[in-house]
Amino acid sequence: MNKQNNDLLTSSQVTFLLFGITMGAYFLKLPYLLIKIAKQDAWISALLGCIYPLYIVLIGSYIIKKHPKSTILELNKKYLGKLIGSIFNFIFFIPFFMYTGTVTSDFISISLVYFLSFLDKIKIGIITIGVSAYTAYKGLKVLGKINETAFYITVCTLSFSFLALKYGNIKNVMPAFNVGIINILKASKETAYGFSNIELFLLIHPFVKSNTNMKSCGLKAVALTTIIYTWVVFITIFFLGSDIVPKNIYSFIMVAESVQIPIVNNFRAIFMFLWSIVVFKLISTNYYFSTFIMNDLTSINRKKICIYLLPIVFLLSLLFLNVSIKQKIMDSLVPISTLFNIFFISLIAFLTFIKNKSSSNNN
Repeated sequence: MNKQNNDLLTSSQVTFLLFGITMGAYFLKLPYLLIKIAKQDAWISALLGCIYPLYIVLIGSYIIKKHPKSTILELNKKYLGKLIGSIFNFIFFIPFFMYTGTVTSDFISISLVYFLSFLDKIKIGIITIGVSAYTAYKGLKVLGKINETAFYITVCTLSFSFLALKYGNIKNVMPAFNVGIINILKASKETAYGFSNIELFLLIHPFVKSNTNMKSCGLKAVALTTIIYTWVVFITIFFLGSDIVPKNIYSFIMVAESVQIPIVNNFRAIFMFLWSIVVFKLISTNYYFSTFIMNDLTSINRKKICIYLLPIVFLLSLLFLNVSIKQKIMDSLVPISTLFNIFFISLIAFLTFIKNKSSSNNN
């Protein structure tokens, strides 16, 4: 195997990279977001949220099959022209960049409250952005390995939440479907937003050893994330009840605090430490793909962009510490970017279909 092939992602790394882009600080507050609408049925909404990423993976698989060597960025320019294609690519860039800032700000806020109160927000921000930028600088293969490791950390960390079953009450999640299907579907949108940036599925396939397995990798990643999202929401409601969850935005942490292990004095500290590794991975992945797309837009060396973006991402994360500002921006950005991604990926799939049909007729 030559060096070039060694730099390509394995199928398992693809799965964990896709899983990693959707799993970070969001799952800590997902119960809080869903229960306001779906009450004790919020876990059903978490389950239904997989419809959006499934659509992206399935339609993306068709595009990849027809264009195994071209990213969605290249296809936008090919089918829509350089100008419109570049505009679409810039819009595609915005969520990756913004999520780098929002996830960092969430990490800073949670760290100050739960386990890094001896540091100030500036120091936490510098360390977080610095480590994440360095990881992104090292490249996609390193990110693949880190996401693979982070997956096992995530599973091991969350597995302890099963111990909370003996403290909860089944009545907290009963009766099922009590709020009605309309409210369950409304709440499921919040889970769908948690899958934002799953679209990187259409950015990484040229850098995979065997991209014929992309569909399988994508479906596995969606299934894993959906199971964890559903479980986190279910166990939080089961343990706390639908009346207590809305009083704490990061209510799942209260479930972690309930875990009692004889040889461990403070499981919350361990949980937060392991969770911080998972978040670093998520920030690094968003940072990498921000520089990847910006490289396509500007032709500036990607590693140089990693350095140029450092102060901008740092200032953005500090700005987003203002919850009201962040909420206003994200309330507009997330639904718009989700709808845009559905639109333009569907458009490229349609144009691909038309081109292939036309080629077949000409033959």
